[in-house]
Amino acid sequence: MPDCPTVGEWIQSWLTDYALLRVCGSTYRGYQGVVRRYVLPHLGAVPLDELRPDMVQAFYRTLQSPGASRTGEPLSARTVLQVHVVLHQALTKAVALRRIESNPADRAQGVERPRIRYKQMISLDEHETAQLLAHAEGNRLYLPILLAVTTGLRRGEMLALTWADVDLDRATIGIYRTWDRRDGGYELKEPKTRRSRRTVVMPAITVDALRAHRASQAQTRPPGTAPSRFGYGQLVVCMPDGTPWWPDSFSSAYHEFIRRQELRGRFHDLRRSHGSQLIKVGVPIKVVSERLGHASTAFTMDVYTDVLSGMQEDAAARIDSMLRAAMIQYEEP
Repeated sequence: MPDCPTVGEWIQSWLTDYALLRVCGSTYRGYQGVVRRYVLPHLGAVPLDELRPDMVQAFYRTLQSPGASRTGEPLSARTVLQVHVVLHQALTKAVALRRIESNPADRAQGVERPRIRYKQMISLDEHETAQLLAHAEGNRLYLPILLAVTTGLRRGEMLALTWADVDLDRATIGIYRTWDRRDGGYELKEPKTRRSRRTVVMPAITVDALRAHRASQAQTRPPGTAPSRFGYGQLVVCMPDGTPWWPDSFSSAYHEFIRRQELRGRFHDLRRSHGSQLIKVGVPIKVVSERLGHASTAFTMDVYTDVLSGMQEDAAARIDSMLRAAMIQYEEP
């Protein structure tokens, strides 16, 4: 690499030498796509040490102008934010390695990143959850749905779960791996963050369902048949012959089930529903965060802002009731 690389040369080097080592396969491919489609055509030829904040801001503005996408429409704020994240990380590493003095994509340099409006996620209440489970009774989706609404497992975590990870006597599930897309297929990876690697305690209803499911598997697929090709044991949620139920195929089956039953919500909404229901029954936010494998309690509070704000009235009523009861003894006769 020359002493003064271009933005394109630097970001390609960053992808190979740094990003590849720290992010999972699907995230890395997303980074590659962002760089190839957006960064290289617009900023690739600019010398790295000549990139200025106003050039970065103009780049973001161009991406949100007509003609930026393949359909001729502006890119969404979410996509431009993804571009910003990749560019900012690459330039931060350049600063750390003293390739440049400061990060021209940093807010401190006056760059405003796009703001996105997050799509409102669906949270099922306990009645809607019970209805969903009733509709799924007898369907092979019943156990995955039950696991999602009672433990908050992610799709990839659940589909990578093996019986060795499940302790029915202690009612716990260990989350040690997840499916990650790689080169047109899937491979097993460790969870993205340290806190995603966790142990989740199951309610009795889930333990009972897993006991019945294991017994059913033993009858339909005796030990020794369809051995795991992945060398870590038998999958809990899988195809009838014991082979993996790939995430894309699973999502298609779930979407078709929801459509046919005229119900609402994506599979990921079941995980959110679990978190919402925990908060509503008074489970501390730290426990909710640990159970869901969030990176921090701050992230959990941000995700569930609508649920927490909706509990303000209940909190006020509770404190009012408590104080009024305590003050009775001090009232004059």
